[in-house]
Amino acid sequence: SGALAGILAAMYYSNAGVLLMVPCDAPFISTVQLLHLLEQHKQSDANITVACTGEQVHSVFLVVETHLKTSLETYLAQGERKVRLWFKQHKTQYVDFGSEATGFENINTLDELNTIA
Repeated sequence: SGALAGILAAMYYSNAGVLLMVPCDAPFISTVQLLHLLEQHKQSDANITVACTGEQVHSVFLVVETHLKTSLETYLAQGERKVRLWFKQHKTQYVDFGSEATGFENINTLDELNTIA
């Protein structure tokens, strides 16, 4: 069902008010980058904070408030799966990491790993 189903599952099992979501195929994201994303979320009134590098949006590197669970359930029940369309339903901010693009690469094959490492 896609990334949103994973986010919803995390919402079901968490008691936290916010979740920091990172894809499992991005092993090089740094703690500093993640802390920056969390800090930007805390300093805003956004419900969702998403990483980007220039024009490239990294939709599954995000901070999301768990009170959006009902909204996400409804969205998925309607057959929707597009992450960015769900973002548009809420106050979403984009944090530009600019020159700090390293860490957002998706590694799905050994060749991709060898290219990056």
